[in-house]
Amino acid sequence: MDQTTSEGTSDVPLPLLRVLIEDPLLADAELPRPPGPVELTVCSGPRGTAETCPLVMDGNCPHGPFDVVVTALDGPWARSVRAAWDQTSTPVVDARQLDETDPDRRLAHHLGAAYQHLTPTTPSDM
Repeated sequence: MDQTTSEGTSDVPLPLLRVLIEDPLLADAELPRPPGPVELTVCSGPRGTAETCPLVMDGNCPHGPFDVVVTALDGPWARSVRAAWDQTSTPVVDARQLDETDPDRRLAHHLGAAYQHLTPTTPSDM
């Protein structure tokens, strides 16, 4: 099951950050709304060999474009999905090594990884 959540508008107009989390452990979980102007889409990825991934097969994710993808996919489709994202300009963060199983903590980790990947770093002052 795939799901999308987004935070309502605020008084300060901020750009909407579109994040895709590919994680079968979160796809069926009840997730809180992310803080700030975030549109979060969680996708289980293809489950087993009977399902296919439209991104791999057609080159387009049916959920739309994203600013960043955090992937925790494993299994027969994981390499193909990653290769398909690599063909786009969308940055991908690998989160396969995360051992956390609590959905709230797992989500917090994935969102933190997405923000960290997108936040520009500045050299330290000398």
